Amino acid sequence: MAFCYSLGSPFWPLPKGLFKESDTYWLIEVGRTILHHFALPTTDPYSFASLGTPWIVYQWLTEVVLALANTFALKGVAILGEVTLGLLLCLISLWPRMGLFFEEENLCVN
Repeated sequence: MAFCYSLGSPFWPLPKGLFKESDTYWLIEVGRTILHHFALPTTDPYSFASLGTPWIVYQWLTEVVLALANTFALKGVAILGEVTLGLLLCLISLWPRMGLFFEEENLCVN
């Protein structure tokens, strides 16, 4: 269902407040920096208080994917989320049909 929604969503407006969380924009901007320099940043280039301090980018793959999706504006980021959710729901619904059950004797819980 989410996949079907994502097929028509480029023509629908984004709901207000969908990307209200500031981390979305942070992740997109760091992804743009990684794509621009073809390297992971090792120091903090954005913070006023800790400019130049050592920094470990631990979400680099997500940041790059979001930056690539953002080439289609925030609509691209929304569609990426919808497709990801649709694939997750398909995987969850197909899980029992694939015979992947957790049997009690296979669990390592005492």
